[in-house]
Amino acid sequence: MAADPLKELGERILNRLPRRDKIYGDVRVVWRWRERLVVRNGRPERCVAEEDFGVGLRVQLCGNWGFGATSNLKSDYLDRMIDKALATAGSAAYISRVEEPFEPPKPVCAEIYVKPKRDPYRISREEKL
Repeated sequence: MAADPLKELGERILNRLPRRDKIYGDVRVVWRWRERLVVRNGRPERCVAEEDFGVGLRVQLCGNWGFGATSNLKSDYLDRMIDKALATAGSAAYISRVEEPFEPPKPVCAEIYVKPKRDPYRISREEKL
């Protein structure tokens, strides 16, 4: 298993895909935390800390794409996400009936992190304002 819990989650989801020919899947796991300060007429109005988490699954089944997403990591929600992605791809296959050639890309695990000159989470709200 992977040491990175987000990568581990992605691998766990891909391993749940049915094993059959002509199916491709990729997973995007997003976690972010941010703080917003709302100022109106030069006066602080509120401070909001937000955390977002979600998982998106894109599949290609017989040359057609499908997508599913969830923010809940419970097993049944992950299964519903997979089912939705496969059903969407299956519906597209029924309509188009044309299989596009597809070469799966090499796996990539990327992390985007912007390193500011000063850590914004260590700056007091008063100083930010």
